[in-house]
Amino acid sequence: MALRPFASLIFALLALSSISCSLLNSGTATVKYTEADATFNGVRYENAEKLKDVSFTVKTIQHPSRYRLWNLNFRINPSIHLDRTTFITDETFTNQQGEQEVYPTLYMTRLMGFANFKANMHTPIGGFVLAAGFGGSVYRLTDNAGLDTMKTREVRKLDFAYVAFLSRRFFIHIGPRYIREAYEQYIFAIRLGIFWDRLN
Repeated sequence: MALRPFASLIFALLALSSISCSLLNSGTATVKYTEADATFNGVRYENAEKLKDVSFTVKTIQHPSRYRLWNLNFRINPSIHLDRTTFITDETFTNQQGEQEVYPTLYMTRLMGFANFKANMHTPIGGFVLAAGFGGSVYRLTDNAGLDTMKTREVRKLDFAYVAFLSRRFFIHIGPRYIREAYEQYIFAIRLGIFWDRLN
């Protein structure tokens, strides 16, 4: 049941792609520095591995060969993101033996889909992209104490990136990102991507 809203979201994103330059023409693997504070069941958590959270994204990238040396344009593009995060806390509870015990570590796997409004600027030194995205997420949350739940949520993001092609197919995508869901994430990401759409 939890997957139905997300399936509808993905269908809507694919429909939106008809006004974009191409449908999901690139994929990236991301190494990022992330600061995330979240509250689950009244307990405050933070992400455990600031530099080791790796994610994968399928998105639309504008290839510079299709534009003049200087160009500014606006598009609505879909994107799909998959990430995994480990959350830890210092907060404690009283167990059945009357002892103070730290709440268990939480493991989140999250799939997000966005409709992104993008401002794309092409320059002689590379591209600059400012994007605001709105969409939804479905995530699975587990721990080592029997928790295993799946939920859906509304999610928003704002990001700015520098994009430079290293060859005709491979590019780097670098910049900060802010994600707002049930909690906030502040991210600085370095992405290596491949462009698989047709080239002129």
